[in-house]
Amino acid sequence: SDVIDVKANIELTSALTVSGNVTVKSSNGSSILRAASYKDNMFVVANGGTLALENITINGNRTSQQTADLATEMIVVQAGGTLNFNDGTTLTTNRGNAAVSGGGITVMGTMNMNGGKIVNIHMHNTNNVSTMYGAAITVKGGTVNMNNGTIGGSAVGTADQNDGRNGAVSVLSGTFNMYGGTISGNLANEQGGGAGASVGTGGQG
Repeated sequence: SDVIDVKANIELTSALTVSGNVTVKSSNGSSILRAASYKDNMFVVANGGTLALENITINGNRTSQQTADLATEMIVVQAGGTLNFNDGTTLTTNRGNAAVSGGGITVMGTMNMNGGKIVNIHMHNTNNVSTMYGAAITVKGGTVNMNNGTIGGSAVGTADQNDGRNGAVSVLSGTFNMYGGTISGNLANEQGGGAGASVGTGGQG
């Protein structure tokens, strides 16, 4: 079990793959930023790996919705992998290419959201807001347990809004369990209503 304390801002130019038991945190408020030239995943939690994020900001560094500037989801949890999203963690500022993948986190394994927030995640197909998947979390055969934390902003139209075909959560297959926390201030452009949640074939939510 490894604990990584990020004490200076880090810019990623390739994905960090987690295959063991790793905690990433910052004791001084530093953040992890995706480089402007890099458009792929920031973290990949592999089969058998467990990644815990706490007191850290993960910034996707995507503010333009031009097609050439769009990126993949920031975190992928593969089948057999586990992501623990804990207090003080912020996942923010991504504009994803819905023709490729999700926006914030794609879960094929297990995600436990125990605190923190996911904000300012947007999905686009081209240069508009027509999208295929959810912005913040896309469940593809995995399980998400939301115990606490926040997905979205205080209201639609605020800087913290997530938006996509489904504003907050899209369950393509698998399970989304909500035991606590808040989903609000997200915009579903095609379906999903105020919570921005959609359950597809084989999904439970």
